[in-house]
Amino acid sequence: MRYFLYGYYGYGNFGDDLLLQGVIEGIRSRDAHSEFFVYSLNDVQFYASDPSVKFTRLAHLMENIRTRPARFTTYLAGLGRWISGSDVFVIGGGTLFIDKGGMSVSLLVLYLAILWAKLWRKPVVIIGVGVDCLTHPVSRWLTKRIMGAADFVAVRDSLSQPYVSHRHPEQTRLSADLALSLKFEPLAAAPPRFRPVLGFCFIDYYRTVDISEVGHARYEAAIKSFLESCKKHYNLLCITFQRGIGQRDDWLEPMLRAHYPDANIVHVDTLEAARSMAARVDVLVTMRFHLGILGIMWGKPIVIIDHEQKMAALAKDFSLPSISLQEFISGAQLDMQGLLATYDANRTSARLAIERDRVATNFEWMLKSRGS
Repeated sequence: MRYFLYGYYGYGNFGDDLLLQGVIEGIRSRDAHSEFFVYSLNDVQFYASDPSVKFTRLAHLMENIRTRPARFTTYLAGLGRWISGSDVFVIGGGTLFIDKGGMSVSLLVLYLAILWAKLWRKPVVIIGVGVDCLTHPVSRWLTKRIMGAADFVAVRDSLSQPYVSHRHPEQTRLSADLALSLKFEPLAAAPPRFRPVLGFCFIDYYRTVDISEVGHARYEAAIKSFLESCKKHYNLLCITFQRGIGQRDDWLEPMLRAHYPDANIVHVDTLEAARSMAARVDVLVTMRFHLGILGIMWGKPIVIIDHEQKMAALAKDFSLPSISLQEFISGAQLDMQGLLATYDANRTSARLAIERDRVATNFEWMLKSRGS
């Protein structure tokens, strides 16, 4: 069968690349002859040379759409062709349902795509998705309509469940993040270190998400204060997942080179790079959801900076210590030792086992569609 996969793919974000791999490998394990059409900005390295995976690059047509509105017609026509040429429309992985304070154009486009799929009688499934902050009434309406139109929905976390409460329970599941379906080899034992290594990842939040010069100044000051306190006890390692695009967590590099030249910087864009990074760190502080997932899978103590509902859900579902972003930038000193004292490796490992079992429910729709 041919599957049209819709998500934030090809944006240079390693977390989204993991989600794509989770979708493709999950479907392939149940349909050996599957082919994939991937809604994307660019090709994803994992599958760039895979003949059964075709990247549409449709998202390029949405760039500068406000100044070039004629592109929208071309975009919709292309989207329609890819959907009509597939057998199943799969909306998969990540926080696709979020509006960041305004009406979401991406949700409107997704709703139009579903209407097109329904017109062509294509099954529509939504798997491994999270629902975050939806403040605009149109965004909330679109989300409800999209969820209601799908033949099967599996949400990623417990905090997203209220958004599917109107659906029939037989076609609705609480699942888990799709990256958890991937199998990673355990890390080799780390050699003794003179000092533990703290890995940290801070997205450029107040210049890409909640735009605020005042907020950004407080945020940068809080990060400097945090690093000052941590360098007394840890070696520092800055971890980046996305560089120069999106929420670009490489934005800290100039400040680190100027004020913390001993801090190392590592960019994660492959599974090998992820393993190497994980082997180097002893503790993680993250605003990246999938850095948290990788840390959980490899047994690293993690502190969550909760800036969106997905991070709150990650902390809740895996019993991880966390603080809100507002608390972090308040000027109070972050108490790393106090937070880490609440981390329970056994409890997090038990939660991981539950989530690992639950991740298979993302693909229950395939059993029914194949008559099993």
